[in-house]
Amino acid sequence: GSHGVYLADGASSCTIGGSGAGTGNVISGNEGDGVRLYGWTVEDNALRANKIGINAAGDVAIPNDDGVRVERAHDTTIDTGNIISGNRDVGIRIANESHDVTIASNSIGTNARGLIHLGNGAGGVRIEGGSHHNTVGSWNTIAFNTGDGVHVEGRDSLSNTITRNSITDNSGLGIALAGGGNLELTPPVVGPVTTTYVDGIACPFCRVEVFTDFGGEGAIYKGHADADRNGLWTYSGSASISTFLRT
Repeated sequence: GSHGVYLADGASSCTIGGSGAGTGNVISGNEGDGVRLYGWTVEDNALRANKIGINAAGDVAIPNDDGVRVERAHDTTIDTGNIISGNRDVGIRIANESHDVTIASNSIGTNARGLIHLGNGAGGVRIEGGSHHNTVGSWNTIAFNTGDGVHVEGRDSLSNTITRNSITDNSGLGIALAGGGNLELTPPVVGPVTTTYVDGIACPFCRVEVFTDFGGEGAIYKGHADADRNGLWTYSGSASISTFLRT
């Protein structure tokens, strides 16, 4: 089917939407993807302040297939208040060896305030097909999606960073690594927890981000700790950690 916006054949340095008031687009109700970027020579493009898969008011789903699909493209920025929600498949799909894609400050599966359930039908963000060195974060809200909040799939899908997001109330996992994606990095072990302190064990020299959440995901980012050569890490914070800690 047809896509709402399709960049191919060397399209570069394009901005879909904008950072000023009224500069974003409503890209919804397409048989294909809302926005699709395809091809090795498609680079340095940006998506900003668009509503993709919902109406102009941002409260009713008008789905595309994938909200945004980046395939064999690179150096793509998806940021500055896009709302990518209500789509039939994945909110944002990074596929087929795409790299250096940055996803930041978006609402994925909800409205701009993170309150309305407008989940995408097959997950919030999916990285697959050998896509590498992409970044999900920071300050995305990824919530209410059917499936995982962020899913990294495949043994060649490596070095993808997921950092400082609010990921909560998805029907699957908050972050899922499968089929060798990101080497299926083992989650840290969490030790004793008080209202201001937590410690545990992770891979040596890894960074551990600390969140609170009433479920099993990570709604509120609290801070981070860096593991030492033995994998030991400690986080102390002035704000309450509570018993609902997740990493």
